[in-house]
Amino acid sequence: MDQRTSVVGLTGASGGLGTSTLAAAVAGLGQMLGHPALLVDLVPNGAGLDQLTGCAHEPGRRWPVHEEDIASLTSHHLPVWGGVTVLSQRGPTRPPPALGPAAVGAVSRLAADHALAVLDLPRADHPHAAAWFGLCDTVVLVAGTAPPQIAAALVAQALAPCASRLVLRPAEEAGLDPDDVAALLGLPLVHLLGHDRSVARSVLEQEWPGLVPGPVRDVAAAVLSVALRGTDRAGEAA
Repeated sequence: MDQRTSVVGLTGASGGLGTSTLAAAVAGLGQMLGHPALLVDLVPNGAGLDQLTGCAHEPGRRWPVHEEDIASLTSHHLPVWGGVTVLSQRGPTRPPPALGPAAVGAVSRLAADHALAVLDLPRADHPHAAAWFGLCDTVVLVAGTAPPQIAAALVAQALAPCASRLVLRPAEEAGLDPDDVAALLGLPLVHLLGHDRSVARSVLEQEWPGLVPGPVRDVAAAVLSVALRGTDRAGEAA
């Protein structure tokens, strides 16, 4: 892979934490700051990141089902929205796309065409999770602070101990202290992800989430700074 490409993956320890929204926001903010970005949807049978980012109407290929079609993917096959190249799931399909070695190779090639690649990673129990996590320079675990969410994060860490950074979504009730959670998981805390009312409006208006000031943008900027490895480019995102 091109050494100039920064690859950051985000994985949710459990559902409903806003991981996909945050992944889209990191890609959109990176593109806005002048870093040609690729956003890859690796959540089988999800709604599709093209729905979340407002480009479901855009022509271009989504994840192919067959490996021979996956192997032939190039960047010019894919939709571009807001300047970001998007490889989205199609929504629920049977069977879902095989996110195995052929898909890992395809995404590696696609990433080399961009300065920034943001992967919305599969769950840690996915059969090919290790390969996907290994493709990333930085893996950010998104977790909650309620006890069941912390238990899920501990399981995710045990299954795929590749995360190097942590984003926490504080529980509205009965949540543990974020610093204590970070210490328990043994990961540096990047930022807290609070509720952001602008996300729903962005989806309705077919805009990228996180492009207006608010909690999602703040966290996306922090993640982007980590993804760009503390270079001058990272300073622009802060």
